[in-house]
Amino acid sequence: VLRRENKVSFSAQLRLAYNLLTDAVIAPRIIKQIRYVFVDEYQDTNSLQAQILRKMAVATDNICVVGDDDQAIYRFRGATVRNILEFDKNFPQCITLPLTINYRSHKGIVERYNAWMKTGKWSVKGASRFRKKKEIVPEQADKHEEYPSVVKIEGKDDCDEAKQVAQCIQFLKEQGIISDYNQVALLLYSVKSQFSNCYVGALNAQGIPSFCPRARSYFEREEVCLLMACFAVLLHYSGKEQEQEEQEQQDFARYIRDQCLQLLHEPYSVLQDTLYDWMAEQQIRQDVFHTDEKEGELPESSLIHYFYRLLAVEPFVTFLKDEKRMRNLMLFSKKLQTFQTFYCLAEVNETTINTIRTCFFTTFYRLLKDEGVNEYEDIEHAFPVGHVSIMTIHQAKGLEFPVVIVGGLKDGRGDLDKVVHNLKGFYQQDDTNFEPEALVPDFDLMRLYYVAFSRAEKILVLTSNRCKKPSMQFEPMLRGLPCWSEVSTQWIAAFALRRKELLNIKHRYSFTSDIQRYETCPRQYQYFREYEFAEGRQGEFLLGLLVHQTLEELHRLTRNGQVASLNKSMIEKMVQRNYFRLKRRYMEEEGLAVEERAFTQVYNYFNQNMQEMYLVLEVEKELLFERANYLLAGRIDLLRNNRGVLELVDFKTEPKPRENSVRLLDYKRQLCTYAYVLEQRYKQRPDRLLLYWTQEPLREDALMEIPYQPALVERVEQSFAQIVQKIHQQDFQILTVPDEHICQHCHLLAYCQQDGVFAQCARG
Repeated sequence: VLRRENKVSFSAQLRLAYNLLTDAVIAPRIIKQIRYVFVDEYQDTNSLQAQILRKMAVATDNICVVGDDDQAIYRFRGATVRNILEFDKNFPQCITLPLTINYRSHKGIVERYNAWMKTGKWSVKGASRFRKKKEIVPEQADKHEEYPSVVKIEGKDDCDEAKQVAQCIQFLKEQGIISDYNQVALLLYSVKSQFSNCYVGALNAQGIPSFCPRARSYFEREEVCLLMACFAVLLHYSGKEQEQEEQEQQDFARYIRDQCLQLLHEPYSVLQDTLYDWMAEQQIRQDVFHTDEKEGELPESSLIHYFYRLLAVEPFVTFLKDEKRMRNLMLFSKKLQTFQTFYCLAEVNETTINTIRTCFFTTFYRLLKDEGVNEYEDIEHAFPVGHVSIMTIHQAKGLEFPVVIVGGLKDGRGDLDKVVHNLKGFYQQDDTNFEPEALVPDFDLMRLYYVAFSRAEKILVLTSNRCKKPSMQFEPMLRGLPCWSEVSTQWIAAFALRRKELLNIKHRYSFTSDIQRYETCPRQYQYFREYEFAEGRQGEFLLGLLVHQTLEELHRLTRNGQVASLNKSMIEKMVQRNYFRLKRRYMEEEGLAVEERAFTQVYNYFNQNMQEMYLVLEVEKELLFERANYLLAGRIDLLRNNRGVLELVDFKTEPKPRENSVRLLDYKRQLCTYAYVLEQRYKQRPDRLLLYWTQEPLREDALMEIPYQPALVERVEQSFAQIVQKIHQQDFQILTVPDEHICQHCHLLAYCQQDGVFAQCARG
């Protein structure tokens, strides 16, 4: 199935790697190139990964792994702690260097969880078989401030426990112990809404913002409910169709009818043109069956098209000004794109509407809602300023926070029992007998909460309530702990915490995807690159991708000495294979003759350049060049060595433009910049810069040499710096209206018209 769909899973990648490393012909070629093997988080590897590592390390003794068996918490996805516990047995040539100093946590936190871990049943007949012997020590223990670093909260029930958590956080902020709420992390076994809602509600009641993107409550958000209602109206779905169906479908139909459509039909906004008024006038429905097919254009009645028309109507215009709502709208656009691609249903018309309605509501979105969808997370801003982070313990692994609250200490052994039972059939026989099955849930619970406890830097708060008593395993950890309210005054005297700073990560920008895109239209860049909204692909996009991928394959074969085997039939099969794979990834309309056009361009190039195919030096060479506050990235289609003359070739799947066209100037800037980066990075500048227009039938028309212009490169670099600065400053103001054809083919046209951007530019 994966091969047919041109997809690969992580498990399949591992299997492919293992197959290569066990192939009698291929494996020696791979292994002889490996000088060092370095593995981080080794305790999280599975059996197959361990076998791969052994194969890779055959040719060298230089293998180094780093890991901690106490943090082995990924059994549910196949990891086995056995790999690290028996590392010295599998790699006897290696030595063990204990890393026992905790540079993160207060000595009181380290001493408390150290003592707790020792209470586990790690030994069999006196031998510590299931845990490495270790004693974690705090850095410079004698220099730590004296204050209660581990405290507890004990509520009457879930609500009281959550209320006390909120009061504790509010106290920390009011007393200046923390300077920002993002210095606090609330860690839970699960953050699904049934487990996290009480905490979110209690924090809201105290006026404390929280960030819990994995609560799987995406479909409960107001903006998402309204979008679902709008598409229900668009596709004439009322939910009555599922009244006799299975319970899951009835539940989803009830969600659409009672929650989404109800929200739409309420007096929603005091604004003049409300969404309800607009939908009531059926402005979006009157052209449902309208078709206006033009080659290379996304159909005007595609679901993505209607999504962007909705963004130009209140209240969605206002929603776009709110970061969290805007991100939820972006995720909806991604799901729409996936739906269209997977079901190959691009256009809403009389032929497709029944199929789209059925697949959209009774299958695709129903299954998404049943499974739950996470909200947007920005990996570069993992701890939003002004928000308490609510996350799972697994999510917090590798992170650290000044204050960690481990909420809802209950008996989690039952959940872990299910994991062990469900995985039994997937373990290798020798792994099944490694750890006593009855003790595995206890081991996993202790390792999981060890990770939670060790995330804390200054204060660790453990919470529970009398209605859901914590597991007996937590009793040694809780024993003798003071309640936070009893010792809070000691915190005030002890310290004040610095705000948690974010890493200064240099952004990566490419000439075509970023710089050119911003120059074309800052708003397009803002929505489709910065915010990552989905955009409809056009036929010309697929054509260019197909030609480039086939040319890449062609050049790799020639570089590997297989040019003699290339002929018309083989190239035709290459195009067919690549087209089939790309169609599975990108939704495209039939009848665009993309495959035929691509073959004509590729074969024409091969036929007219056959005598120079042997000149191939490098194919699809990636460039990365560091500047003061950003990274410039690019990719060179082809480098050739023509009798000592280094040639840089860039392929363009279009007719050659006029000499004075803006597009040609952009391509010249791009080529000169790549040449400059090559020179700076590898101390060698290409002698010739060549553009090849693959739609030109004759080689003399297709091949164009571009002179290297240092002055042009200097201007380009200045322009790059200015654009990057504007992007960093979130400056996406449109000062000049883009070319007419850019706007006509842009999904944001209706939004820009509603926003008055064209009138503003005219006045400017």
